[in-house]
Amino acid sequence: MLRIHFTAADFARVRFAPRPAPLIELNTAFMKATSSDDPLLYARWRQRLLRSLPPTVLPLRALAPAGDAPAFLDTYNDSLTDALESIHATHPTAIRSELQRIYASAPHPPPPWIRALHQNDPDSWHLFDQAQHAAFETVLRPVWPLIQDLHRDEFTRHALTTAEHGTAHALTHLVPNSRLRNNT
Repeated sequence: MLRIHFTAADFARVRFAPRPAPLIELNTAFMKATSSDDPLLYARWRQRLLRSLPPTVLPLRALAPAGDAPAFLDTYNDSLTDALESIHATHPTAIRSELQRIYASAPHPPPPWIRALHQNDPDSWHLFDQAQHAAFETVLRPVWPLIQDLHRDEFTRHALTTAEHGTAHALTHLVPNSRLRNNT
């Protein structure tokens, strides 16, 4: 169970993203593509997607060796360029810490490019950027207008729920079986 403690000030700052975040969408697609759940719904899509990836994307597999990606990938920027700039602006200590965390339980040691990224090597950052751009172009660009439309629909639904019923109601209906305790 995950517990999140909100203060009144936290509730006042709750926002819903008005546009989809390309890197979050890409990370979610990769996590779904590499999991084995729901084979009836996703098996054909997974096979088609994984076959379509250009070799430039393959290094990204090393960013989630045990199914857990580093937190520095979670950027909510509206464009891929802004998201990558945000990642580059992350303090190198945070990058190293996250790479150490994900490889602590990995079934194999990190590849050379991850070790170089750990050392803030410019060539490894270039490889990372190329892989992210190629992944976005292959996986999301063909369906990006649809993703934007679906996100706009969800945004509108959550905005209306918040306006009609309040933030607490919107948050508890965002995640099935979630609840607020003590009405605070």
